[in-house]
Amino acid sequence: MKIRYFAQLIMVTLVIIVNAIGCTQVNKYEFTEEEKKILKKTKVIKPNFTIIQRTWDNYQPIPFNIKKEVIEKLSASGFKVADDQDKDYDATLYIKYKESKGRPFQPGGYETIFNLEMSLFHNKIKKEIFNRKNQSFLTKLPAVFCPPDCSEQDIYQSLIEGIKTNVVFKYLGQFIRNSTTGEKSDVEFWGAILINNDENRSTRENAADELEQLSDIKAINFLISILKDEKYESVATKVGYTLANISKKMRKTVMESLVPLLHHENSYTRKNAIDTLGKIGSPEVVEILIKALSDNDSKVRYAVVYSLSCLAYDKNEKAIEALTAISKNHFDPKVREGAHAAINGKAPYEILQEMLK
Repeated sequence: MKIRYFAQLIMVTLVIIVNAIGCTQVNKYEFTEEEKKILKKTKVIKPNFTIIQRTWDNYQPIPFNIKKEVIEKLSASGFKVADDQDKDYDATLYIKYKESKGRPFQPGGYETIFNLEMSLFHNKIKKEIFNRKNQSFLTKLPAVFCPPDCSEQDIYQSLIEGIKTNVVFKYLGQFIRNSTTGEKSDVEFWGAILINNDENRSTRENAADELEQLSDIKAINFLISILKDEKYESVATKVGYTLANISKKMRKTVMESLVPLLHHENSYTRKNAIDTLGKIGSPEVVEILIKALSDNDSKVRYAVVYSLSCLAYDKNEKAIEALTAISKNHFDPKVREGAHAAINGKAPYEILQEMLK
């Protein structure tokens, strides 16, 4: 029972850390019509593995069989997997997997850093189809989380689950199939995973990261649609951060998509728009948020105070000025109290909790 509890606990820790530092480089490729026809005929893929696994301590766990995982994913998606003797194949899948030693966390124990790189080169058109570089998974394992009867094999296996839930790795075969056939647009492919409520939450959030890398109007429109639908409440916060990150490149487009939501008939949608605007935090956001304080739904007004509080916590002078004025003359006493608490340095989340009581 303790081991099972430990595995669950370490997975929660792992998901937070992987999402925080995972890095994905997405290259966009253009193909001619003739090249697209050739890509659709892709049937045979040869994996090329470069694998370095842990060697830095006396404990050697049963290693992660990444070869088996990759081959199974390709086969399940209808590809023939070429072996070393095969000379005729359509594409080469390069997998670089490395486990390296992190910092010590207890005598004889170390954090583990997993680095995974994946790319597909098509031999018939002599072009790279996709490339995912520098996906690093730093798995911190503080000694306090390790009960006396847990084994290092339990620890290692729990950490490996972080890689298995990474969206590109988990859907590797289907991703390659879609990359070669073009059956779905990238927005449709990653979007379907993001809105799948039965999917692992970490995997869904990885899908949002893929949409962020696309940073185009189709991705923005899809993400906006999620903010309008309560079915996807579990990923609404992640979608808000994704739109905020996209706004660094396409601020005008994101803002023009978000601001109309402040007048949406559904208060849930209005609240999500406010939360996302707060995450963007650009100079014009404060004025937009102030106008939303007249909303007839108290939870929407509290969301405004929360967003302004977050900005004030980061020393945004405009937000501090706005909260000072709100604390003196807003009609809602809880809004006034929340604004007053914010200008006095109270943590935004605590302020929101107090207002919602």
